[in-house]
This record gives sequence, C-alpha cells and structure tokens, in this order.
Amino acid sequence: MENAVIQIVLKILGTLGLPIMNWWREKNRRSRSEHWVMATGQLRYAKLDNMERWHLYRASIAYAYSVNGQNYPGLQEVYFAWKTMGDQYVSILHAGMTLTVRYDPVNPINSVLLMADQPMLSQHPH
Repeated sequence: MENAVIQIVLKILGTLGLPIMNWWREKNRRSRSEHWVMATGQLRYAKLDNMERWHLYRASIAYAYSVNGQNYPGLQEVYFAWKTMGDQYVSILHAGMTLTVRYDPVNPINSVLLMADQPMLSQHPH
C-alpha cells in the first residue's frame, strides 16, 4: 500500500513538475546558445527509458554534427511522467533525420537542440 501511495505522489509531482522542468531546461539552452553557430546535424537515435526507481520516463535524443570536418556527438534528454507522452515524443524522431544543432564556436563539443530550430518538431509537445 505504501509503495502505491509513493507511486501516485511521484506521478502527480511528475505530471505537474516535469513540463515546467523541461520548459526551464529549454529556456536555459536557448539563453546559453543565443549567439552560437547553427549547423546541420543528424539524429542518431531517440529512445524512451523507464526510470523505474522514480516511475518516470526519460527520452534520450542522440545526434551528431560536424564542424570544420570534425564530427561531434550530442545528447539531449526530456522527461515525462507518463509513458504515452514519452512514446508520442520519440515517435516523431527517426534515425537519420536532419536537425539543426547550435554549437559553441569557441568549444564546438558544446551543443544543444532547440525545438524552435526544428520546424518539423516545434508543434509537438516537449
């Protein structure tokens, strides 16, 4: 019984808090990368993991991009309280699809994906 109560509390907190956290992280990425350079990248994979301990889900989006002939990897994570929401999010992402990546011109290994830079994804929840 106690475990079921904990699961319900985590779902409620996740349902309320994770969209705010995801929005905040996107806002911080946008602020940090405002003057960064844009490059074309490719999606390597998008997968949804069950974070069993917390009864939450993590979408991992792996991508790659090149700067001056050097290849770089990138990884971004988005969190969900409900599996159906996470499944919906990753279902629009397909390996090999073209993405716009922002990278730090001083240190190109630092990069972000902004949903506003992805017109084919911007109307979907994040």
